[in-house]
Amino acid sequence: MKMMWLITGIVLILAAAALALFMYLKGKNSGDPESVIGYVQEHRHTDNMALVIRHNDEEWV
Repeated sequence: MKMMWLITGIVLILAAAALALFMYLKGKNSGDPESVIGYVQEHRHTDNMALVIRHNDEEWV
């Protein structure tokens, strides 16, 4: 019985850590304007960089 509680505790701790990591990464990549500007400035001289801005879920032409 103690082994079951130990395994349950470990699983819950791992699930909480995975959720925290997911939320951190989601918040970090949620469209930070500075990161977009930095990426464009780093790759502006390459031929294979493109930027598309969609405002209010407009349709692509």
